[in-house]
Formats: sequence, structure tokens, C-alpha cells
Amino acid sequence: MKLKRALSAVTAIGLTVSALALGGAAATAVPSSDVYLPAAEIVTTTDAATESQFYNQWHFDPEPGSNGVAAQHPNGFTVGAGSVVHAIKGNYNDLVGPGEALADPASIAELAASLSLSISDPSRTTYQIPVFYGHDGAAWKFTMLRKNVAHDDNRWISSATIPAEGSASEIRAEYEYPLAQIIAALEANGDPRAIGAGFFVDRPTSELIVSSFTAGGVTTRFYAAPPASADPRGTDTGFVHADSIYVRAELSEDAYAGWHEEVEDAAARGTFESVVAPSGDHVSGLRVTGKSQLINGYADDARPRNSLPQILDEGFVIDGAAEAGARGFEAQIPVFFQQEGRIGQQFTTLRAAVPADGRLTSGLPWASSRDLGAVPANTYTDLNAIIAALGDYEIIGHGFTVEAGAALVKNVSFNGHATTFATAPAPIVPAPNPSDLTPETEGLISAAPTAAPGATITIEVGTEWAGQTVDVYIFSEPRHLGAHLVSAAGTVEVVLPADMSGVHSLAVYAADGTLIGWQTITLASGGGAGGAKLARTGAEETAVLGTGIAALATIVLGGAAIGSQALRRRSL
Repeated sequence: MKLKRALSAVTAIGLTVSALALGGAAATAVPSSDVYLPAAEIVTTTDAATESQFYNQWHFDPEPGSNGVAAQHPNGFTVGAGSVVHAIKGNYNDLVGPGEALADPASIAELAASLSLSISDPSRTTYQIPVFYGHDGAAWKFTMLRKNVAHDDNRWISSATIPAEGSASEIRAEYEYPLAQIIAALEANGDPRAIGAGFFVDRPTSELIVSSFTAGGVTTRFYAAPPASADPRGTDTGFVHADSIYVRAELSEDAYAGWHEEVEDAAARGTFESVVAPSGDHVSGLRVTGKSQLINGYADDARPRNSLPQILDEGFVIDGAAEAGARGFEAQIPVFFQQEGRIGQQFTTLRAAVPADGRLTSGLPWASSRDLGAVPANTYTDLNAIIAALGDYEIIGHGFTVEAGAALVKNVSFNGHATTFATAPAPIVPAPNPSDLTPETEGLISAAPTAAPGATITIEVGTEWAGQTVDVYIFSEPRHLGAHLVSAAGTVEVVLPADMSGVHSLAVYAADGTLIGWQTITLASGGGAGGAKLARTGAEETAVLGTGIAALATIVLGGAAIGSQALRRRSL
């Protein structure tokens, strides 16, 4: 799904219109509940018999053309231009005889005050209250009370003339009257009762969407219930350098997934950089300066749905701090949503100020960048109010923003996504000590036993260390010969000091300071080539003897053994 295309679907402003807000009387308190009913589940009646059979369910009037539903959407059904929808749900009062207790005891005035309709264009829509009254011993009289949903008054129309009785004046058909005057006429004619409620969409000039209808505290939503919290967790973890964060123009067709900077105005955009510590051995964090927002966008199949409070309860943490003079350091959660009374998918960004401890919870004040009807844009309020206004929604990313000044961010974690913008300082490894060089570790590395000062030699460390960094030292006094990456063959190459000679110890340490192994080496002019190394057999001493002491061994009995002992008693 392309972000630009989703945003361009915004074509209508939704309205939820309440009869009480338009001047009706206060309704009797009725527990509110929601019913989900896609348009395909509304019964289509075709004549008086089927209408009577299904009257107390949601049904379309049997008048031909009364089911003008164009298409089902995730947040309601659409009605095409020039089409008609006449939908009613009975309340079982039609089955109650004169003088009997009503199935729904709410008065007509109470019912009228409880009505509301979520629709994108209310101008061609009326509320409908069917009424029985004046039973003559054989049958009820019937009228349909109607009021334009968009009108801000409490004037209604009766579909039938209601005769004058007593002090009540006649109510002429198809004329507007205050509801109280119509009710007085009905009561004068005897035992009026509402037998249902509904709405009538009369040939709108353009397509509109009907999302929900409320009557008597029960809201019917004309779409399938949003799925239970679907919460795919992130799997991306680890260090992110500024060089890997790409810049993306808002509303563009560019890719959205991954860490990126959203640019609203290229001329005004800020900057971001990975900050290297003065010691040079680690990255302190990501500094964002000026107006900028950094978002970690999700792939289409990795977007949590309807689960933000749960995710926040598990923990959304931004480990960072605004620098002096900065403002607008906030967490951001961009979402797509299907709001009632609006055609097409909508987009907004939810924001909350990053607190001192960095923990973004559902209890903090949150704001929406977009007007959500009941929740004005950029107004900080309770998150539950925002969630209710969003309807069905999916989270498409998370991140943070800076309005002005600068903030340094080290880590961000959200729903399994764990990003670090900082690296740990290099561990402080104790300096090697000659006492490290024990008989047990001698010979666990190998190199040429002799070499010229300043020569480059190859040390066999072992393939088990391939890809790891090791430190090489030469003793007597330890001298660091550098940190080296072990090759796939298990070797490193080092340059020997040009100012050293004699017999020394060559040692290799792991990054954590653990000794891997050591051996003796003799530095002498004309020494062996760097590649002339021996297997780890302990024969290095014998090779050393071959450089001159072996000649002496032909004269002095046991000279080889003596020479060997002398080497093992070398001064480190």
C-alpha cells in the first residue's frame, strides 16, 4: 500500500449527528452497546408480508429501490449518487396490544433525543420514527415521523395527517412542526408508541458513506467488527548508524519501511548525525537538530492492528534527552485508520512528549495530527478518546520528532523493535602480564621461531577465531603490536618491532583480555622469513638451536639439552 495513494483517498468530512445535540429532550439513560451489522446482513423485504416478518430486525423498506447500497467498506456502506436507502429496525412494540406494557417503554421524545447517525453527508438524510397510535378496536393508525439529520432544530414531519383532538391542533402531513406539538396531537388521539427507528437516504448528489446509527443507547455499526488485536512483533534489532537512515519526502511513492527521515519541507528540514565520543572508541547516539522526524516504518504485513494500548503497556521507550533550548521532542506513532463517516482510508500521527524517564505510556496525554471529529487536531487528551475516534486502525511505524533545537537519542524500543543509535565504549582490558604466559598456553599459537627485526610474520591463531579481533603483544616489557582481524584461515599478520633483538615471547589475546596462546621468538638480523612457521609440536626451541647453538652441541655433550633449558629460562 502506497502512503500517497492512501492519503489521496480522503474525499469527505464525516459527521456524527445527534438528535439531542440538535435540541431534543434529554433521553432516559440506557446502557450503551454496539452491534456490528454489515449491509449484506440487513434484510431486504419485498412486500408487506416480508416486512411484517422481519420488522424487528434491521431491514430495508419493501418500496422498490430502497436498498441502494453501492459497496461495503471497512467502516460502513456507501450509497451512490441518486440512490435511495430506507432502513428501519423495529423495537417489538408493534406486537403489543392497546393498554399493554410496551416492549420498549422509551417515549417518542426520549427515542428522538437518542438518535445519531454517522454519515459523510447528512444533507439528504432523515431520521425515521414509525409510530402506532389511536387504536380503533380493529387496527392502529400509523404515521412516520421524519427530521432532516443536518438540521439544527427539533422540527419534525409526519407522513400522515394527525387529526385534531381536544385541545391539540391538527398536524398536517408533510409539514414541519415542533416535535412536542406532534407528540401532543398523537397523545390526544390515544396511546402512541414508537415501533422502531431508522433513517432514509434520499438520492444524494454524490456518493456518501453510512457508518453507524444509534437509537436508545444501542449503536449499530454497518460493517464487520474490527479484528481482535493483531500484533505482529518486530524482529529488527541492533545498531543503526546515521548513514543508513534515508530521507523520504512526505506523500511520496518512496519506500516506507525502515528508519527514515520524513521531510515535509525540504528547505526547512533539520539534520541528524551519529555522534562519535571524544575518545573515538564508540558512538554516543544520534543527534537530531532542527525540525525533523525520524520514523521506523513497517512493511505492509508487519503492522499491528487495533493494539496500541497493549503495546504501550508492554513498553515504548525512547532513551534520549533534549538539549538545552530544544522544544518539541516527542514520540510519534503514524497510523492508517478507517474512521466512521469518512470515505477512504485516513492517515494521522499520534504524538506524546518524551518524559524524563523515556517511557511512553497509555496514561500520558496524546495528540493526533489530524482532526478526528470528537478529538480536535493537535489537542492533547486521553488516549482512549483518540482510539475510539480512530475506529479500525493499524500502526505503520514508530519514532520521534524534534521541532527545534537538538536531542540526542541512544535507544528506541517498541513492540519487539529494538534500535540502538549508540555503541558501547571499548572494554578496558588489563595490560598483559608476563605471569599470563603459562606452560599450559605455550604453543597454542604458532609462528616462525626466528625473524628479523621489523619483519612481517604470520601467526596461526586457529580457525575457531576467524572473523574475530585479537591483540598481539611481544614481551619482555609488553609492547602492543596492534589489533588484528583473524582471517578465514585462522591467521593474522603482524609487523615486528625494528628496535628489538634477542629472545622474546609472542602472545595473542582475545578482545576480552583472555590469553589465546604464546610462543618464543628470536629477533636477529638475517632471521628466518615470516612464513617459515612450524607446527605446534614444541620443536621451536630445537629450531632456535639450529641457528648456531647446534654447532656447539656437537662439541659439548648434552649441549642441545642445555641450550633448550637455557631458552626455557629466558628472561621475559
